[in-house]
Amino acid sequence: MDNQPKKTNGLCIAGLICSFLIAPLGLILSIIGVIQAKKNNEDGKVMGIIGIVIGAISTILQIIVLVFAMLMFIGVVNEVAESAPDFEGIIRDSRNEISRHTAESYLETACSNLVKGEYSFTDNEEYSLVCKNYVCTLKTGDKTYTRSCGVRDEQ
Repeated sequence: MDNQPKKTNGLCIAGLICSFLIAPLGLILSIIGVIQAKKNNEDGKVMGIIGIVIGAISTILQIIVLVFAMLMFIGVVNEVAESAPDFEGIIRDSRNEISRHTAESYLETACSNLVKGEYSFTDNEEYSLVCKNYVCTLKTGDKTYTRSCGVRDEQ
């Protein structure tokens, strides 16, 4: 009889350690290690099985966290995109006028889009946004808002 102790499979050990650090890699190494340990009649199968369990659970949790993070990122991107001023859809209040905050937001965006100090936008001829010589004027109903690069005031 051979009294020498069985050799422990190195991939089972590596798989168990990696399942805590890099779960998918630990899962793969543990699976390969268990298969090799059975084939070569080596020790370490229990470590390999523990590595498979921990690696599988950790990988699933990492996927869930990754999907959640991606959904959060997409939500933030959509929120930012929806909150950006859109001259094609000027928000009007119940009196069919835009709010001062909205007007200032449009004027600020217009100032940032100036080409040689000029910009122009008209919506059904009731609302117009014109920028000349770096001064933007938004006319809506009976109100006129103006903005001069950094200075805002209502006439």
